Amino acid sequence: MQALKRMDHRQIEGKLQEAYDAGFRAGKESAGAGTAETGENERRKWKQAVETALELTKGIGPGRKELFRERLNRELERQQDPEKLQ
Repeated sequence: MQALKRMDHRQIEGKLQEAYDAGFRAGKESAGAGTAETGENERRKWKQAVETALELTKGIGPGRKELFRERLNRELERQQDPEKLQ
């Protein structure tokens, strides 16, 4: 937690993006064995967990939270449809 307090906003965004990417890849790999519905459910759960983490993290204001949400949604859309947003 102390390391997080020493980070600036860009570093925090970078760490959150890394966590997102790792979680998404792991979820995508595990969803390959399940159905598309299961993958979508897992994606919703993961997105909710990120939202909760953003809300509980001190030092990230409403503007940064909204920026991160927009980027998260854009990345989710891009990963669902690689032709989109390129």
